Amino acid sequence: MKRYLWIGLIIVTLIVDWTALDDITTGNELDYLGEWVTLYVSVPILLLSGWKIWKNKL
Repeated sequence: MKRYLWIGLIIVTLIVDWTALDDITTGNELDYLGEWVTLYVSVPILLLSGWKIWKNKL
C-alpha cells in the first residue's frame, strides 16, 4: 500500500512539473518565480520518492 502512495506522489509531482515547464516554455506567465520554485521543490520530492521505492523493492 505504501508503495502505491509513493508512486502516486511521483505521478502528481510530474504532472505539476509538466504544467510549470509548460508555463515557462510558452511564456504565458508574467512572473516565473512560482514555476521555478515548483521545479526546485519537486527535485528532492522525486529523489526521495524514487529512493523509497527502490529501497523497498530490494
